[in-house]
Amino acid sequence: MSDRGGEPARDPGGPRDGETSLPRTPEVTVCIPAYNERPNLGPLLAMVRGEVALGARITAVLVEVSGSTDGSASMVREFAREWPSVRVLDSTTRQGLARAVARLIEAAPTEVVARVDADVRFPPGTIVGLVNAMRDPSVGMTGARIVPAPSGRRILDRILRGEYVLHHLISELSPKLTNVQVFRKFPGRFEDDVETEDILLQELATEGGRRALYLPELTVHILPPASLVGLFRQRVRVISSERWYLHRTRRAAAPTTRPSFFVRAVLRGLSTGELGPLDFGLFLLAESLARFYSRARYSLIGHVRQATWQSVRQEG
Repeated sequence: MSDRGGEPARDPGGPRDGETSLPRTPEVTVCIPAYNERPNLGPLLAMVRGEVALGARITAVLVEVSGSTDGSASMVREFAREWPSVRVLDSTTRQGLARAVARLIEAAPTEVVARVDADVRFPPGTIVGLVNAMRDPSVGMTGARIVPAPSGRRILDRILRGEYVLHHLISELSPKLTNVQVFRKFPGRFEDDVETEDILLQELATEGGRRALYLPELTVHILPPASLVGLFRQRVRVISSERWYLHRTRRAAAPTTRPSFFVRAVLRGLSTGELGPLDFGLFLLAESLARFYSRARYSLIGHVRQATWQSVRQEG
């Protein structure tokens, strides 16, 4: 009961006045793939728990530690003593990010799943907003805007700013959702031997005519690489993985790799001032070098399977 004269309390996930035709906010399982992310998991789990007070109907929080050697599993179990909804999926060996995501989806007890990477930070209400948008049955996946946290290195931060502003502008044209994705379970098989799991997740979640919904008003911060070398290795890994994904699955390319979207986003960003010319120039130089190296390596030795969870944040 509420304190307003005995009136029943309003369900924070229920429809507002005039929205009686909309379904109730769905229950959600938060799935966190993590490899040696002990320092990040505590703050992230606290953020996820804070969403409950804001109306998120979180049934379970599953953390796949995938053979971590830094005590991630024990830290999560300690957190679970205060919040029993948290559970560890502990692979004895490192099996790769895609396999970890597949295991998490299989274990999720709800129809709606939130995949949340361990190296992100988000303000209160982010999960609530992403899940609330799933009340629309035409939506198959929702995602927030990704912004890199400052690294303290001027050139690196400019390159990252150029990269993620472009990602945002392209996603406004055609959503490319990553790092934090809320979606409905899908009937299609998740091919866990691919290396670009976020693209495949979006493809499967939007099959059958459902939409990917980009919500740029919700911002998620991602921890940056520790150096320019780390960024270069990260971009080579992403570029190589996307090329292999197209070859392996024969599915459509991500919108961020399509020239038509890229050109439109650049022109819009430069004309509106959202994309700084220097940021864009530095990103374009770094990206061109990474793509040249990736293509040359592929021509010489073929595809090199990537260590998808190799840290680029701890490199000097």
